[in-house]
Amino acid sequence: MKPGISSSYFAALGHGIYDSVVSAEALGFSLVEMGAAHAYEKDVFDTIERIKKKFPSLDFTVHAYFPPAHEIPHQVNLSKGLKENRTIIDGMFRAASILEAKVVSMHPGSKARYISQGKSSVFSGFTIFRAYGEEKKREEIMPYVEECIEYALGKSSSVGIPFAIETMQRVNKSVFLEREEYLEVFAKYQDLRLLIDIGHCYHSYNDPFWFLDNLSDRVVEMHVHDFDGKLDHIPLGTGICDMEKLFSYEITKKIPLIFEHAGNISKEDILKEKKLVENYYEHGKKLFR
Repeated sequence: MKPGISSSYFAALGHGIYDSVVSAEALGFSLVEMGAAHAYEKDVFDTIERIKKKFPSLDFTVHAYFPPAHEIPHQVNLSKGLKENRTIIDGMFRAASILEAKVVSMHPGSKARYISQGKSSVFSGFTIFRAYGEEKKREEIMPYVEECIEYALGKSSSVGIPFAIETMQRVNKSVFLEREEYLEVFAKYQDLRLLIDIGHCYHSYNDPFWFLDNLSDRVVEMHVHDFDGKLDHIPLGTGICDMEKLFSYEITKKIPLIFEHAGNISKEDILKEKKLVENYYEHGKKLFR
């Protein structure tokens, strides 16, 4: 599958939802992830219907938090259970059904609450969220996480679109801190799928390949960006990721590969990494730095 781009990049540049898809298509992408960085828009499902009508040949994935259901900045947190997340999950699958999306995915969240820290000074255009307050014990929050997963899997089954959780940064208060905790939840839910975020995996474990080696049969999407030892979400080939090893995995030829960047990355850099990946698959050329 050809590489795609997250609409969050265009949201970070100040574009609305519809114009983000227009811009992605104009850059030559035939796959667009409806991403988590968009601001609230009234009548958003009318907009999504218009996108599908205007771009019937584009492929899509949907990544929470999309579409925004709150006018103030909000971060998905499954540990708050269905009371807080039902509307979000319903909206995701409604959007995915309209777009005939390949995947619906979301962040698993935190053992504490999230608070907005405002716009990032590093990842231009992105809102930064931090966990704050009391950190609850894992055994206390997992029933709430699981009721959200079970509800989402029910939606997934009814519309025939896979539901995945994303590998997140291994930071204090995360729902999943250890890789073995991912194994536990995937053993419990056979229909649950995984979105591997390469930069997050380097940031958290210095290794994205463990997930590919241990959960490759569950992987349905990938966020592809590099990590330089400090920052992720940087262009491929500008960090420490072994891209040739990454793209040697057969699964990467079969799933949506999404470039996920903030507004500090130039369109020229995005087109360069797009060309690298396309050359690798279409012409057998190796990725290079």
